[in-house]
Amino acid sequence: MTPAPQKRAMPAVAAKPFMAFVTDEITRSQLERAAEDAGFVGEVYVGDTDAALVTLAEVVPARFLVLDLADRTDLFEAVNAFAEVCRPDTRVLVLGSVNDVAVYRALTDLGVSDYLVKPVAGPQLTAALVRLGAVEADTAPAAVPAAKRGTVTGVLSARGGAGASTVAVNLSWALSVEAPGKCALVDLDLRFGTAAMMLDLEPGRGFKEALDNPGRIDSLFMERAMVRATDNLSLLAGEEDVSAEPAVAEGALDILFDRLAEAFDHVVVDLPRWRLGDHVKHLDRLFLVTEPTLAGLRDALRLKDAAQALAGPDLAVLIVLNKGGAAKKGELSEADAVKGGLPKPAYVLPDEIKVQARAQATGKPMVQIAPRAKASKVIVEMARDLAVGDGEAVPTKSLFGLILGGRTKEAGS
Repeated sequence: MTPAPQKRAMPAVAAKPFMAFVTDEITRSQLERAAEDAGFVGEVYVGDTDAALVTLAEVVPARFLVLDLADRTDLFEAVNAFAEVCRPDTRVLVLGSVNDVAVYRALTDLGVSDYLVKPVAGPQLTAALVRLGAVEADTAPAAVPAAKRGTVTGVLSARGGAGASTVAVNLSWALSVEAPGKCALVDLDLRFGTAAMMLDLEPGRGFKEALDNPGRIDSLFMERAMVRATDNLSLLAGEEDVSAEPAVAEGALDILFDRLAEAFDHVVVDLPRWRLGDHVKHLDRLFLVTEPTLAGLRDALRLKDAAQALAGPDLAVLIVLNKGGAAKKGELSEADAVKGGLPKPAYVLPDEIKVQARAQATGKPMVQIAPRAKASKVIVEMARDLAVGDGEAVPTKSLFGLILGGRTKEAGS
């Protein structure tokens, strides 16, 4: 007979709202800390899955349950076995050793709340427990606020060269200074993206592999693949072989954006136009960047209609008219663009060719090296509007004060 799971004391009945059954002491230690951080009160037992089944058959199962099924080759058979001894409303987090997005989807179809691949980092466990939904105290249920989800803002060029990458880099840098919390900049063009170059950074490793094998998208992936530009700004980018578009496994983008929104308060995504359909459903808003030309007007209208058809009319599509004044001939005024059917631009960025050239040469964002430039001021306005729109208070100290203060400190160091 398989021995019962071991712990300091085995209760006769499960009086706690939370129970966990794990197969090793390392996972037990991590899970106890994660449960405490997430606010769960309950018990964590060590033993194999057969022993866990015996125990659950003899007690009143908890409302929230963690099952370590790493010792089972047939996860689905094991889950069905546990379903027979659990209450219908039990919410279950499964830990396993199979790293396959198809397994993740099949388990959730069976009713499993979440699935994590071992070894699991502490922060990842804590986030997964928070996602289970609620925490109950020892004597009475206690509602727990849902984990705050960061907002995801896409930036897309209506035409090549319209300046979406420039807007994305500068907007994310401004958000990291102007808005509370941490910001992530994601360049989804893994072959020709320029976000890393604009910040004078080397892209991290593992982005391509994670998209091909989404089970790897966890807190360790975030640490390994993301590069810190500042204390509050991290970059996720790649520089892959130009001969073929990197493969993206089914469900990989869903997991990626979920994890980013859990880890960061603001996520800015530089979107390739040719993958709009894959990405737009993950966005809270979309900045559509266009030049004031007839071709730019045409493509901005087409992309706006396509984005809202794919994501629904509730998606906020904000027009950014960029490079105003750059062309001497053939340029449309803002009034002409609106007459032509383009929604009134939310923001108009004047051309800053000299400042942009200096920014590219130094590998620093325009808003950092030239905060008083007209376009920089508009970018800062965008960042502050996003922060207010997300229900956050913006700092009383301005971006310019922070930049100048940083320069003074550097000069005196």
